Amino acid sequence: MIHDSRIQGVRDRVLMLRSLDTLSGLQDTDLSVLAERMRLRHFEPGDVLFTEADNIDRVYFVMEGAFQVELPGAKNPVGIAHRGTVAGFFTALAGGERGVLLTVQQAMTAFELSLEVLISALRRFPALMQHFIRLSAQALLVSRGYLPSDGRAVDESGAWGGARERTLAERILAFSRMASLLAGTSLSALFEIVLQADEVRVPAGELLWREGDPPSAALAVDVGRVRCTSAAGGESVVHAPCLLGELDTLAGVSRPYTAVAETDLLALRIHREAFYAVIEAHPDAGMALLSKLSAGMVESGWAGFGEDEKVA
Repeated sequence: MIHDSRIQGVRDRVLMLRSLDTLSGLQDTDLSVLAERMRLRHFEPGDVLFTEADNIDRVYFVMEGAFQVELPGAKNPVGIAHRGTVAGFFTALAGGERGVLLTVQQAMTAFELSLEVLISALRRFPALMQHFIRLSAQALLVSRGYLPSDGRAVDESGAWGGARERTLAERILAFSRMASLLAGTSLSALFEIVLQADEVRVPAGELLWREGDPPSAALAVDVGRVRCTSAAGGESVVHAPCLLGELDTLAGVSRPYTAVAETDLLALRIHREAFYAVIEAHPDAGMALLSKLSAGMVESGWAGFGEDEKVA
C-alpha cells in the first residue's frame, strides 16, 4: 500500500501520477497543476465514494485497489473499476440528475482533487483539456461498440441542393444542426470551426475511409446517408444531418469502421487541428464538448475511465 510518508511533495505526486496510463503523455508541468492541489486518501472495503444522491464535488485518481459501480434502477452492478480510473469524472462533468453509487471493493488508495480545481485547470491549460477530451472520446467510442449511432429512421437532410458553393452563414447554420457534441458552444467558436472546414460533395458509392485509416478529420454530413461497416461484422447506416468520425478524430485512434457514401453527400470536412485550435482559443467550447462526451458515457453506464477495466 502507498503510504503518506512516500508523498513528501508535489514532485512525488507527479511521479506517481505519471505512472498511470490514464495520464501518460502529459508533461510534468501539466501534472504539477493537478498534483499541487491533491491529497492522498485511503479507503477500506465497504466505504462509499459517492451515492446516487450526491452532488459530486470531487474526483479520485485511483492508484491502488478497486471499487464497484452501480447505477440507479440497474438490476446488476455495472462493473468493477481499478487502478487508473478517475472516479466520478464523467458523472460530475455530465451534470444532470443521474447519480451513481461507487463502493470500495478492495482497499483503495487514491488522490482526491476538488471538481472546482479540476475544471479551473482544464480551462487554463489547453494540454490538460485536450488530453481529457481525447480520453473521453476514446472511452465513448468503445462504449458505443466503435460504430456511429443514428436514431433517425429517415433522412433529415437539409434543403440545400444547388450547384453553387454555400455561403459561410449557410455552412454555419447547417453545421449547427448536426453538431450535438458542441451544443452550448458559442457562435464565435462554431464560426471558427466552419471557417477552417472544407465543403465536399461526394458521389454515391465513393469510399470515405477504410477501417484502420488514420483519422484526419470528421465529416459533417448535411445531405445524404453513409453506410458504416466493421470487420467484426457490425453495420450502421447514418442519415443527415450527422457528424461522422468525430470520436475517432478527437481520440486520435485509427478508423474503427469503413464508411461509404450510400447516396450523394454534401458535407463539411472538419480537420482535427481545427477542433483543437478552437478549443484552445475558447475554453467554454472545450468544456461544452467534455460535458457532452461525459453525458454520453453516463448514459452508456460508465462513471469514470481507467486503464484496467471496460466499465467504470
